[in-house]
Amino acid sequence: MCTYTYIYTYIYMYARTYVCMYVRMYTYELFTCLHF
Repeated sequence: MCTYTYIYTYIYMYARTYVCMYVRMYTYELFTCLHF
């Protein structure tokens, strides 16, 4: 159970970081498109 929770937390942290980077990149592209 503890190992499963640890793996789930690791996947959650990794996914959250990936989504944060993706949203930041998407927002940056949208901001650039609006500027030019």
